[in-house]
Amino acid sequence: MTILVASAIAVFLLLADQLTKYFVLRYLADGTVVTVIPKVVQFRYVENTGMAFSLLEGRSHLLGLFTFLVCAVLIGVLIWKRNSLSPSARMALLLVISGGIGNGIDRVTRHFVVDFIELLFVDFAVFNVADICVTVGALWLMILFLLHSGEEGEQKKNG
Repeated sequence: MTILVASAIAVFLLLADQLTKYFVLRYLADGTVVTVIPKVVQFRYVENTGMAFSLLEGRSHLLGLFTFLVCAVLIGVLIWKRNSLSPSARMALLLVISGGIGNGIDRVTRHFVVDFIELLFVDFAVFNVADICVTVGALWLMILFLLHSGEEGEQKKNG
């Protein structure tokens, strides 16, 4: 995956996050709830002043700064290790970076993150597109790490 393709993917994901939040602010901030799939998922506007599950609530600037710092480090890893990272690892990192920047923009510009996706069949936090990117990317990285560490163990045992 070239830098151009990787950048295009990251920009697309970031735009998807920011556009969905724009529409949520424009059409759901008045308390309107949109049922997407009855008894499964709905869109409902929520202001999250913390991080995942509202942790560190009210510290938006600090969280925004920390988010951008982590994203900068991950971008550095992506650039520095570009020749040794698998395409899968690069994609996972791009997901985390895009989601982090999306929520970071909210924290710095609005002092809260716009959440709106609510699962109705389980008691779970309301979330957004950026959260999905971060979660999927982080899980993907963990799986890659576990698969890779298993390969190293086999190589040491056989070598």
